[in-house]
Amino acid sequence: MKKLAKIVFIAIIVCGALAFLLIKPIDCSDYKSQMYYKRTIDSLNLIIERQSFESLKTPVLSGWAQQNITPPFTAPMVGYSIRDDFAGVLDSLFVSAFVFRDHKQTIAYLSFDLLIITNTLTDAIDELLIERNICLSGIYYTATHTHNSYGGYAEGLASAFILGGYDKQSVDFLAARTVEAIENAIEKVQSTTFNYIEIETCGLIKNKFDSTAFTDNNLRLLEMTNESGNKSVLTVFSAHTTTLSSRLNLLTGDFTSILNTKLRNNFGYDFAAYSAGAVGGYAPLVVENIPDDGDPMKRYTYAYAQSYADSLFEYVQNNKDTVFEDFSSLSFFEVPVFLPNPQFRIGSRMQLRPWVFNAVFGEIRASIKIFRIDDVAFVGLPCDFAGELTPPLKKLADKKNISLVITSFNGNYIGYISPSKYFYTSTRAEINEMNWFGSNSGDYFVEIISEIIQKM
Repeated sequence: MKKLAKIVFIAIIVCGALAFLLIKPIDCSDYKSQMYYKRTIDSLNLIIERQSFESLKTPVLSGWAQQNITPPFTAPMVGYSIRDDFAGVLDSLFVSAFVFRDHKQTIAYLSFDLLIITNTLTDAIDELLIERNICLSGIYYTATHTHNSYGGYAEGLASAFILGGYDKQSVDFLAARTVEAIENAIEKVQSTTFNYIEIETCGLIKNKFDSTAFTDNNLRLLEMTNESGNKSVLTVFSAHTTTLSSRLNLLTGDFTSILNTKLRNNFGYDFAAYSAGAVGGYAPLVVENIPDDGDPMKRYTYAYAQSYADSLFEYVQNNKDTVFEDFSSLSFFEVPVFLPNPQFRIGSRMQLRPWVFNAVFGEIRASIKIFRIDDVAFVGLPCDFAGELTPPLKKLADKKNISLVITSFNGNYIGYISPSKYFYTSTRAEINEMNWFGSNSGDYFVEIISEIIQKM
């Protein structure tokens, strides 16, 4: 009996020690009192001071090109959960490159038919650009956020669960195709006129956190026509790119690929690309007339993707404005965002200790990228940014006569950035498993973005 009691006692001590080493209470400190907040604000002020947002009355030139990034090799599918290698291709995947130039700078805007963009991939692209002597003032990264693409372009233990692990072949292939797209776009740069359109849609987005809460339903388009008469369009929308089932083992850009094809075929665009907007917490609203035979997953078929793309296309068709003008100012800058210690939650009140998270996820960098062309300001964020956080940002931008376009997946990834009100009340995985930097990360990012807009 004494021996058993001793074993139980030792087991309790060991378990307690492990618990102490691995977990701790969630940190609820006010971010404004922390050093990482001060460092971010100081960096922001220093960077903004160096920027000029005045129109220099010099024309903005542009060019565009794309490269097929459908892999000619086996690769794991990513999106939804851990998945097997893809078995085929429903539609080809692309990297789309827009290059913008004025008298002093050249900026690239990229959109990938991928789930997210990682710093493993962006570092490889940077290295290849240097190797080929291509000098850019900045690169603005985005993704379509298709959940039926492939992985292999992230390092670290966690990447095996999120992005199918690391495969140098995937990284090298994506980097090479991206640089080729940039090179081709640079060769095509010429005088361009621009047209920005913002269209309010209805009934196409569902707020997964709270069905009664705000949804950003606006469809945003930047049209370009060059001096040769060629036309292109960039579309941004805030629904998750998830109209197709996780059971599908075919590569596809989902509804975004269908929409791009329809825009090209019906409006005379030579080129169409799509970027995911503030998609955090936003799902595409299920089309009710698609039969499911008692299995809701059966709604998520190509017919659903087609129907969803058709709905977006109809809004463009019925609301298309065609007032093109010369744009005469161009700017790009990046603000580093310093982060609190990571807080991967274990239950409602406990978290993994930061060293455990860092050992699994590796180094996590964060920044906010700003690409502004005349009065259209693109704000690129390193996360699934919740659209529910955008109203105060849009209100502030409107006061300054700025058309604000929020995009996610800017080359770093720090999980979900969501409203703080859901942190202790929501049971959704996006809040409990994917919110990695604390209950007030949404408030923190909104404040930083607001400071940027205010100073532009």
